Amino acid sequence: MDNWEDLTELGHHLADLPIEPTLGKMVLYSIVFKCLDPILTIVCSLAYRDPFILPMDPSNKRAAQNVRKKYAANTFSDHMSYLRVFQAWQRAKSDGWDKQFCERNFLSQATMDMIVGMRTQLLGQLRASGFVRARGPGDIRDLNSNSENWAVVKSSMCAGMYPNIIRIDRAKMVMTTQRESNVRFHPSCTLVDPTGAKNRAAQDKDVVRSLPTDWLMYEELTRVHHLTSVRCLSLITPITIALFAGPARLPHDAFVQAKMNSMQPSGGNLSSSEGEEEPEDITKSHIKMDNWISLNADPEVASLTFQLRQKWHSLFIRRMRAPAKPWSQADEAVLRSVIQVLSNEEQMSALQQPVGIGQRPKPMAADTMNSPPARNINSRFGSQDHGQKSMTPPRDHRRDFRPKNDGGRWTSPKFSHTDSSNYHNGSRGVTGMSSPTAGQTPFTRREQVADSPKQADTEGPAKYFVMKAPHDKFFDASVDDGEWTVTGANERKLSAAYSSCNSVYLVFLSHNSGNFQGYARMISGTSTNPRGGSSLKVKWIKR
Repeated sequence: MDNWEDLTELGHHLADLPIEPTLGKMVLYSIVFKCLDPILTIVCSLAYRDPFILPMDPSNKRAAQNVRKKYAANTFSDHMSYLRVFQAWQRAKSDGWDKQFCERNFLSQATMDMIVGMRTQLLGQLRASGFVRARGPGDIRDLNSNSENWAVVKSSMCAGMYPNIIRIDRAKMVMTTQRESNVRFHPSCTLVDPTGAKNRAAQDKDVVRSLPTDWLMYEELTRVHHLTSVRCLSLITPITIALFAGPARLPHDAFVQAKMNSMQPSGGNLSSSEGEEEPEDITKSHIKMDNWISLNADPEVASLTFQLRQKWHSLFIRRMRAPAKPWSQADEAVLRSVIQVLSNEEQMSALQQPVGIGQRPKPMAADTMNSPPARNINSRFGSQDHGQKSMTPPRDHRRDFRPKNDGGRWTSPKFSHTDSSNYHNGSRGVTGMSSPTAGQTPFTRREQVADSPKQADTEGPAKYFVMKAPHDKFFDASVDDGEWTVTGANERKLSAAYSSCNSVYLVFLSHNSGNFQGYARMISGTSTNPRGGSSLKVKWIKR
């Protein structure tokens, strides 16, 4: 949000995505970075639950941890294990032995199927929002041109995970966060050796000592009694922190130049400090990301890093404002510079560059993608359901964004967003669109539209409006009363549409979850409601 508590361009796009804002931010950064597919797989794994299962037999627990570590492939990243195992599972599924693969690698078959369905739905939402185009610049191939660069993929994750950052205190050999002075690795972490004979504390110190950089990002922090552990980690470089951690707009005092009369030759690498714990080095410039993260570097290196950060965030904001706008040469140059800097830093830190991470997922059968088991997308690493709706609605109610052809496949809705600030009886905003086929909704197949009234005698294209409400009780009340209440601009738009077209359909969505709730046909113009606003008669076709 901005200073007036209005949604920014980034906030509007995050609100449209059916995942948590931190995960949505990873996806949007991956689009600008052009590394979409690996991030989609990782995000869907984090949004649903850990695909690895914990064996009941104690003798198999170490074997399950070895499988995790094998797929992490010495990259100091738990996220890599999610990506690699998904790619291997897809190859096994295409060969017809996915069930045996899951049993052998301690995976949940239902979770893997769910991740596929979530990837499909999330990609469809990105297509509908204009981030992924059908062909040409901005198509799925173009948005994966940098997917083989693991440093770029980690940068997208870092931008979304902030402030979940860990700094290593080399003096004490412990991991610290913004609020915790000592955190430990979760037993499921792939950075820990499952065959180690030492106790946990000694083993953690050995792992910390062996890490090539001082920074990690984590997905979840848990506390059990006096012990705090972090899970789902990935190692990152200082330049990644300098470019993508902290707020998008740093304050004016975030960059502190070195004292000119005290400057001495020094190394060009970025180093870290924690405010008052270390004396300020007047021979180096400082980039203060927040009240906890501060990076020191040679004045020239710090100045160039700060300028590159500003150029990158300006590019990101421009892409959020106009996702479909072609890239300029200057924007392409900024992206190439950032990628080059990230890649060089990875090489200097002796971090391994994995091969094949940008492999495009193989297409699955429609039934496999569209019928995952019902589960709350926001439950992480567990089976608790806190009453939130699942990201993936039942198959008959799910909208599909695949392009239409003459073979009776699904049609792709084109939503044009309009702003509306009025709430009444749960209605929020009206979004209009025209359909190429009278009586057809974007959520039904062609052969399913036979239930729509006036399909045969409708002249001209039908009009559709998307209606949102914060609670399901408003939809249920509308089904019982046969009315829907609107106010302000919504009333004028619907009245004008009904007077010019006999077939006006209202498509109802849940404002909180974005799930499809049903659709109805408008059968009368608007009339004054004694309770305030105006109401219109509707005939529900599907609830």
